[in-house]
Amino acid sequence: MAVSDQLAKAVVKGIQDQMDRCPFHDVIIVVDGVEFKGHRFLLSACSDFFRAMFQSGMKEDLERRVEVKSISPSVFKLLIDSVYYARSILTAENVSSVWHAASQLQIHYLLEACEIFQSKRLSRESCVDIHIDAKLLSSKKLLDLSWDVIVKEFDHLRKMDDILYLDFEDMKSLVSDDNLTVPSEDVVIETILRWVSYKPAKCSDEYNKDGKDLAVSHSEHENTTLSIEKSTISSGTKTGKSEDVVEEKKESVLGQSSVLFNRKETTVSADRDRKDFLPELLAASKLMLVSGACLQNLLENKLVLEDSKAFALVKESLRYHLQPGRRHNYCPLYGKFRNTSLVQNVVYTISGLYPMKFSCRTPDGKWYTLPAQQAMKCRAVTYENDIYWTTATGTHQLASKFDLNTIAWWNIASMGVPRQDHALVCLDNYIYAIGGVNCASIERFDVAAEQKVPGTGKWESYGNLVQPMTNLTATTCNNLIVIFGSESDNSPTTVVQTFNPQTLSANIYMDNMSGSAKNLASFKHGEDTFVLQENGALWTVSIDCNNILDIRFYSMIWGDPFKLMGAVVTNQELLVFGESVDPQMPREWDVATFQHFKRVKIIERQGYCFLNTVIQKRFLVTLES
Repeated sequence: MAVSDQLAKAVVKGIQDQMDRCPFHDVIIVVDGVEFKGHRFLLSACSDFFRAMFQSGMKEDLERRVEVKSISPSVFKLLIDSVYYARSILTAENVSSVWHAASQLQIHYLLEACEIFQSKRLSRESCVDIHIDAKLLSSKKLLDLSWDVIVKEFDHLRKMDDILYLDFEDMKSLVSDDNLTVPSEDVVIETILRWVSYKPAKCSDEYNKDGKDLAVSHSEHENTTLSIEKSTISSGTKTGKSEDVVEEKKESVLGQSSVLFNRKETTVSADRDRKDFLPELLAASKLMLVSGACLQNLLENKLVLEDSKAFALVKESLRYHLQPGRRHNYCPLYGKFRNTSLVQNVVYTISGLYPMKFSCRTPDGKWYTLPAQQAMKCRAVTYENDIYWTTATGTHQLASKFDLNTIAWWNIASMGVPRQDHALVCLDNYIYAIGGVNCASIERFDVAAEQKVPGTGKWESYGNLVQPMTNLTATTCNNLIVIFGSESDNSPTTVVQTFNPQTLSANIYMDNMSGSAKNLASFKHGEDTFVLQENGALWTVSIDCNNILDIRFYSMIWGDPFKLMGAVVTNQELLVFGESVDPQMPREWDVATFQHFKRVKIIERQGYCFLNTVIQKRFLVTLES
């Protein structure tokens, strides 16, 4: 039944008049030594805390005297004004204190009023304070609203002290947020170093006299629990209540204040030095995308030098800058561009016969068409942010460069040796064309010279394999080139050769891999090298301390063979591309045993090359039909 505003106002006016003339109080509330006369009926109607207290049979219930801790008298007076006189009590100065007190006493209408009040005053000046309160008081609505403002206003907040008050989990989420808008990734690293270096003051165990700090110490929680337990057992004995009922009452009362008791646990970790969080924050940021100057400063930073994990992350990011041929071996989270960037991480692929089809896949799984080149089956590698590819049409050798900054094709010098079904791999500043049908020769192309001055890159003869092979796949491991192949097209085993560009020496790895070399896929994760077979067998490739190749079986990722086309690691996912996949086979699943990726996705796709790279978003226009 609806209640009219006029009637509600009349009832409140009657309560006010009665309070002024003849209170008829039946309970005393003691707040920091200050006594407040109250009425159990009215307090119980507005507060779950008092309702549970007055129905518990506890000492406070029997003696009609309740002591409330962790709330200042001035704030409790505001609560009384709201409960008894329906006054509007909230201001920007007191709303945080009132909010915490209303949460402790479980005054739901006032909690809702505080949330509405805070949402209306949400701004870049108040968003961090409101977010911290919302987190402590489990207000999901304000958590979401304040977080949106923090992300949007990061470039302003990073210059303020407020951002230093965020806890580790929030800081980690903030620096990894793909919607963050920043002038450069360098400022994110600067903010991380500020946060790590900041030493927060320890939380007070009591509220201060202005009612601004409502933290409760762990020892106070234990003492309060012990006091309630003793008085409950005593009163339970007097009233003849069973121990089970008494325990239930105790839990009910304690539950009303659980938010306050847990507050200290949700603040910035006071028991752990902030510098311990440095590696996790660097890994959550876009460390690979910072400037060279920023990385140089990090290498000289004392906090980084003292932490081996942080130092390793910085070294890996420096390698991204200094070794453009290995830049897109894989795409970790800290090498992924944000949604607000003009650049997009993609998997680039070449498929089809004549003409070939050039496409790229964005992280959301969409495929876009890119300008094609008239050529036959080819091989391709990345260098910096460009695609270099080679192919053959009859006796003619063709080589081109696809500039992803302009999506334009440029012809480069052709290879000197006719070769079909060869392998192509990039190591340091050179691209190596290896073998082919009835061919053991190796050529290399000076890609660094071509990048500096287009048209100056040349191919040169640079060695030979020990023997020709078919079904070629090439990868790199440290400073060696590793080539997988077969003695014949239908050979059931895989022959492995190595080529050392420094000594021009080639060797055959004596322990042949089990299984065919047909449709092998190699991929890298940082400095780690892997080879994947059609039956799902995963092998690791490494170089031991004596510079000897070591190939070991690692794990079976799936069991039903299919035609494997390629594989890349991006965003903690292993993307596997293939054809003729069993319809009953799962297309994606989580993996817990791999440190290099957390999920496997099988994507049915025909193609010759699958490469991690980046492209400007303005070129992602034409979706594949």
